[in-house]
Amino acid sequence: KIKKLNPNCSDIAYLVGLLNGDGHLQIKRNKYGNIKSGSASFYSKYIDEIDNLDKRFQSLFGIKGTRYIDNSYKRKRHKIFFCSNRLSVFLNSKGVIDGNKTNKEYYVPDWIMNGKKGIKSSFLRGIFSAEGFITKSRENNKIRYRIGISQYKREDLANQCKKYVGQIKYLVGYFGIKCSNVYPHSKNKKRKDGIYTKGFVFTFGSRYIPIFNDYIGFDNKHKQERIKEFLSIKNNF
Repeated sequence: KIKKLNPNCSDIAYLVGLLNGDGHLQIKRNKYGNIKSGSASFYSKYIDEIDNLDKRFQSLFGIKGTRYIDNSYKRKRHKIFFCSNRLSVFLNSKGVIDGNKTNKEYYVPDWIMNGKKGIKSSFLRGIFSAEGFITKSRENNKIRYRIGISQYKREDLANQCKKYVGQIKYLVGYFGIKCSNVYPHSKNKKRKDGIYTKGFVFTFGSRYIPIFNDYIGFDNKHKQERIKEFLSIKNNF
């Protein structure tokens, strides 16, 4: 099925966003550079997200995922693997990053940055579903909603991380959504291996949530439910 895929199709753009957000691509090679094994995987605490991804991979590539339950860190998460050398190479060629993403320098692929509206929208839906957030707070006796996204990289890759987040902001702005500047996200984080990472974030306010919902949205139903909550409140005024 891979040979028949249009490399610029929106389904692939969605997977680039989703897997580069909260997924993992592993490609192992021998000393001669030949591929020994390849797999794409994804974690989620919600089984419906795993179900939907499994259906998508079966429809696109004709491959069914292998599922596991991960109870590490005292929390239950579902994990799904798609083991295929050819599929892994294909995804990597379209912009899915292999290995530890926080240790690598990369940007949004040109075919997405320069793609049509549907390509941009699908990529954003993927990465916001994985890494985006929607918050609710009370300010001056009013409920305020805000959507945003953050990304982290190793400290020495901070400038590249900021540029990458800036690319995502540019794509969001393509749909007429005015975002904040890209700014550092809280304090630096220390990973289990002792390495510190630095994050960057941008957000946008309530007035642009209906536009986001129309053109991008979340596949994460819990985030999408908060958008529905906001829209129901807005329509009551």
